[in-house]
Amino acid sequence: MEYPGIHFSNYSQIKVEQKPQVGIIRKHKFTIISIIFFILIIILVVVIAIRNNQIKSKEEELSKIDKELNEQKMNILNYEQNFNEIEITKNNLLNNLTYINLEISNIQSEYNSTQTTNFKLLYNKNDLNAHKEYINNKIKYIEKCSKKDELNKEIFQKNEIYQKMLQRLNDLSILNSNIITNLDEFKRISEVEILNKCYDNIIYDFNVNMFHENCDGYPLIILIKTKKGEKIGAFTSISNDLIKNIKDDKSMLINFDKNEYYLYNMNNKDCFVYSHFDEFPKFGNDLAIYRNGTGEILGNDCYKINEINNEYLIEEKKFEIEFMEIYKIKL
Repeated sequence: MEYPGIHFSNYSQIKVEQKPQVGIIRKHKFTIISIIFFILIIILVVVIAIRNNQIKSKEEELSKIDKELNEQKMNILNYEQNFNEIEITKNNLLNNLTYINLEISNIQSEYNSTQTTNFKLLYNKNDLNAHKEYINNKIKYIEKCSKKDELNKEIFQKNEIYQKMLQRLNDLSILNSNIITNLDEFKRISEVEILNKCYDNIIYDFNVNMFHENCDGYPLIILIKTKKGEKIGAFTSISNDLIKNIKDDKSMLINFDKNEYYLYNMNNKDCFVYSHFDEFPKFGNDLAIYRNGTGEILGNDCYKINEINNEYLIEEKKFEIEFMEIYKIKL
């Protein structure tokens, strides 16, 4: 059998057209759909798990927030309770204050009453003491009048006191000096009138208060004899009235060499005599007197000591005072 246009003798040259193999896909269609469905289910499960985690995290946050809110509520309740307690305490304190003020008022009234009573008792006590003193004085007077020996003893004691007063006046006199041996020569050189001795360490020791009490208000001459036998002194023409810095260009330092006197005038007018209510005077930076019975030559800045080739007033800078006499003078 022959077909038109086809020659079976050339069948080897016939090419069969290949058709798509649709049968395989159709064959495994259910499997593929199942796989896709399974993948979608897995994706959905993952999404749901992630969502659940997010929801759980949010729930934990909400739980924390609820917990904090509860704590805040508890704190607010505690604050309110404390506030109420404070208010109660405040009211109690106010009530106590009112009671205390009332008590204070009562105590003040009692105190005033007690003070009035005390004044009356004090008046009575003073009156009784005065009467007692009068009786005692009268008894003593009667006993003295009746006992001649006691009267003689009293007279003797008064005489002793009188003699001691005379001796003290003599001790304070310029005529009784442990330092000056040639009084007239000293008066002539110093060209001052010596009124009286106002201070002597033999009587007053080194009591600064007695120095100021007896010597303030006058120009002064201070004389010193050291325990080594050296004699020095100082002079100020301005009254010592507890002024701290006294500029006195007429002030002098004095050096006693045997029976001769050397006077050193102020070299620097900016120097001063230092006086203080709790100290003895200091003369510039050259001479200081201390309340422990010592003195010191501090320097050679204010007075013309070098004019006679003496480096200091005395050999040693520091010295112990044996006698110190201070005299009031009149220029």
